[in-house]
This record gives sequence, structure tokens and C-alpha cells, in this order.
Amino acid sequence: MKTLLLTAVFLISFNAAAETVTSTRENLIRVARVVKIINLVDKTDIKVNLVVEDLGGSTDVSPTQRAWFTLYSKGEMYSTDASFMIGEVFEVFSARRISGGIYEVSALVPSRVGSIPTSSTIRIDAARVITQLKNVSCEDFGCEASDNFSGTIELSRK
Repeated sequence: MKTLLLTAVFLISFNAAAETVTSTRENLIRVARVVKIINLVDKTDIKVNLVVEDLGGSTDVSPTQRAWFTLYSKGEMYSTDASFMIGEVFEVFSARRISGGIYEVSALVPSRVGSIPTSSTIRIDAARVITQLKNVSCEDFGCEASDNFSGTIELSRK
């Protein structure tokens, strides 16, 4: 009984632990494989989306999709963007904005102990990186602060 209780506490605490995800220029989404875009914010100064990319066929029970959190700020002489890989999923059911910079994604994901599909809510805390993105300031074209923008978001699962 004690072992079962300790195992349950470990799994719950492991599931609730935050994970830091960094934006990257190396990981790009192949446009032809985008199967879903959920718009979370559509303002003149910032666009926030959840993008679902198809990974192709699978011969076993591995996930066939990958979820991405994307930010885009269109400027007159420069534009700044960032993409964050949320992870592999079997399916994204929904995504919504909770409050400024906080979002939730409901998805079918692989369990932590194997590829068994399990429903999960992924909370994205992007408040800090959105502020950083909005504060990018450039005087001219070819702005290094925009071209090389990088930031992090925090993920936690329920």
C-alpha cells in the first residue's frame, strides 16, 4: 500500500512539473504538413497560434502529430517571430487563451510510462516571452534583435 501511494505521489508531482521550452530557428514546420491552426490571439501587434503538424504514417502506436506554439509580430521594417515545440501528440482537441500570456491545450498525448494515449491539459506560460517580443525595437531593416530573437515558455501538464 505504501509503495502504491508513493508511486501515485511521484506520478502526480512528475506530471505537474514545469518544463522550459526554448524557441529555435533550426526546427521548422513543413507547411504541407500543417493540419490545424488554432488562432489564440489576433491583434495588430501580435499573433499567437497553436499549430498542429502531421508527422506522417505510423506502423505502431506512436503519435503521428506534433504541436507547436507560435508568436508573430509584424512590423513596418522588420518582423519578429518565435516557434516552440510543445511535443508529439495523437490529437489536439482544443486550445484557448486563459489570460494574458497564459494558454491551455487539450490533447491526447503519450503517457509518461509508454505510448498509451492519455488525455492531458497542457498549460503554456508565455507571458515573459510575449513581453520580450513586443519590446524588440529596431531602427532599420536587417535588425539582429529581431532576426535572432529567442525566448522561452514554461509548460506544465495536468
